[in-house]
Amino acid sequence: MRSLKIKLRNRTNCIIWRKQAVNLANWAKKGALIAVTGRLQTRNYNNQQGQRVYVTEVVAENFQMLESKNKESSEKEIKENTEPDFTPTGCS
Repeated sequence: MRSLKIKLRNRTNCIIWRKQAVNLANWAKKGALIAVTGRLQTRNYNNQQGQRVYVTEVVAENFQMLESKNKESSEKEIKENTEPDFTPTGCS
């Protein structure tokens, strides 16, 4: 079974499994903006010092890329598609 762990900005681990993990690893780069749906999972373990450590993780069920693979070209397309067309008509 293949899994991929993702570190979120708020220091919560995100775990994704199987084909979703392979797809995310192939398409997302470090720092990519993605949306994840899933569930929270809390577990605990004893570390080497014998202290109990609690961990909360997001177990991802689905993800969606919020940026295209080629961000630069998509930003250019967005700019071109949102600029108003001020073509003068009937001006002399």
